[in-house]
Amino acid sequence: MPGYFSKNRDKEHEKHDPLSSFASRRLHVADSREFKPFTETTPADISSEPGTETRESAKLPIGPDEIKNAFETLKKYKSGKTLIDGRIKATNEWWRLQNWVESSAPKNPEDPTPSSAWLFNMLANKHADAMDNYPQPDVLPRAKDDVEAANNLSKVIPVVLEQCDFEEVYDREWWRKLVNGAAIYGVFWDPEKDDVAVHGIDPLAIFWEPGIGDIQQSRNVFLTQEISNEVLVETYPQLEGKLGSNSFPTENVRESEQIDHTDKTTVIDWYYKRRGTLHFCKFLADHGEEGILFSDENEAAKPASNGPEEKQYDAGLYADGDYPFVFDVCYPLENSPFGFGPVDVAKDPQKYVDKLNSLILKNAMQGSRQRYFVRANSSVNKKQFKDTSNELIEVEGSLGEDAIRPVDIRPLDGVYTSVLQMKIDELKETTGNRDFSQGGTAAGVTSGSAIAALQEAGNKLSRDQNKSAYRAFRRVCYLIIERIRQFYTEPRTFRIVGPDGGVGFVDMDNSGIAAKQITPEFDEEFGERKPIFDIEIKAQKSSPFSREIQNQRAQELFQMGLLNPQNADQAAVVIGMMDFEGKDRVLEQIVKNGRMYQQIQQLMQQNEQLMNALAAITGKTDPGVNEAYISAQDNKRNPGGRTMPAASKSESEAAERLFSGGAIAGANTSAADAMRKHVQNGAAV
Repeated sequence: MPGYFSKNRDKEHEKHDPLSSFASRRLHVADSREFKPFTETTPADISSEPGTETRESAKLPIGPDEIKNAFETLKKYKSGKTLIDGRIKATNEWWRLQNWVESSAPKNPEDPTPSSAWLFNMLANKHADAMDNYPQPDVLPRAKDDVEAANNLSKVIPVVLEQCDFEEVYDREWWRKLVNGAAIYGVFWDPEKDDVAVHGIDPLAIFWEPGIGDIQQSRNVFLTQEISNEVLVETYPQLEGKLGSNSFPTENVRESEQIDHTDKTTVIDWYYKRRGTLHFCKFLADHGEEGILFSDENEAAKPASNGPEEKQYDAGLYADGDYPFVFDVCYPLENSPFGFGPVDVAKDPQKYVDKLNSLILKNAMQGSRQRYFVRANSSVNKKQFKDTSNELIEVEGSLGEDAIRPVDIRPLDGVYTSVLQMKIDELKETTGNRDFSQGGTAAGVTSGSAIAALQEAGNKLSRDQNKSAYRAFRRVCYLIIERIRQFYTEPRTFRIVGPDGGVGFVDMDNSGIAAKQITPEFDEEFGERKPIFDIEIKAQKSSPFSREIQNQRAQELFQMGLLNPQNADQAAVVIGMMDFEGKDRVLEQIVKNGRMYQQIQQLMQQNEQLMNALAAITGKTDPGVNEAYISAQDNKRNPGGRTMPAASKSESEAAERLFSGGAIAGANTSAADAMRKHVQNGAAV
């Protein structure tokens, strides 16, 4: 269980140019757990001489021409992502039970428009399954020299994730995975807090090269965000008076609140790979020289202010060279890093469930409200007829049978309700959200083990999606390790709370995981060795259902006698054929108990052999020795009673030989005590 960390470092990091806060500075944050590109920076050092900015920027790798080309590339990427963005907006309407706003709405505004929550219930149950199996990383070394570093990472990474409030990020991204079809995580280095930051990424705000299946294959990746002009001017004074209308408005789902998009400008984060190196640029479109807010290539091209030492961005943004984004896809699509989710599968049956509900409700409302045909020239006082509080209704002349006639409403046939139930069952079946997965039971199923088996079978879809989430979480942990490898240049102290509640402290820096130069031999350079780790993911918290299954399995093993140490060999074979969580720990304990039982049996045999050996030496049989020992015990309890015969000289010598030879020692202390008392008591008599 993680605790908190404190940082032991000097103030050298405060000397760096604040503009080096490249990736995860955030401002104007509506949700602090959403990734918001930084803007709390200051412009790069600019000479006070007129015209110096233009002459210097002309020599820099990223200038207005490169920004213009990048913006054109962004517009192409956005055009290629139009279908995905449209589908995301549509699925969010279904998620919010606002599906009647589409063209399927009834023509008559008086008709009921119910939005049943079968689809919502399916998403809520899948999300609950995911949070019941929140992941926990375990870092494993690949080399013997990296064992200590792996153990420290296993303790430190959960603390880093807790500092990032990752559980809430994980919660939010699982909703996006189920609704939109994919969750997107961003793993950055946050210079503001001087540590790793993990954020959720809005799928409408990120753009990649169309036609690629892996985000790492994209030539460029763009991340956009609307920022208030006032905040931008406060951070970048060179933008004063130059911010006008937004040339690249961001996409949003249908808003539940009135949001003012005026006086805002879209800030674009541009990630791109060149010759295996990852670079980063933050800019505003159509703002020329002043629109370049930051570029790591420009920073690396500037003269070093701290002397000939290596500059921060000589190796690009991140040394590992990968985009800091991880996609967790629900159902994959060919040639796209994004995917589709259960809403896309279930919205069609949900649509007809709502339409049938609308028609059935309309029929029920018409049938429950009696209506009448009234002849135009009828002599009935219509006003009094409509007022049910009137006991008397005035009529002029004779009242004909056809003057007022009730309207007959034919109730719907039962086949329509059967069709409705069929569509509901179809939605359940196609999404794997059967009654058993929600704790319900069917008629005739009363056995606890049968219900548990059905629930376990019904959870296979959730387990499959959890495995997909674990693979994405593993990639997130690898990126965290890379950030630690690159930026933990100074030791930090982490407080770790163990499973038993004990508190310990771990010092962590990148010295144990950074690339190391291999010692050259025979004047030949062997390059560098970078420690590589494997990450095993397990569920941190098991659901109550999983715990109940584990408890039942333990009871069954006990009743079968497999936990008896004398049955350890048979139990090891049976447990080895089974598959359940914690199997290795149970098997290890069974083997351990079996070995202990065998050792005890061996010690008992040795005791018996020693007693027989002593009896053979003294010329007495085994019963005689035991009888002498019993007599000695009786004599101690009753000194005035029967006496113990004196030990012979041969008995004393034999016992001493056994004692001095070490034949009776260690686990044989009971036999040794018996022999010593036998000799001493007998000699005393």
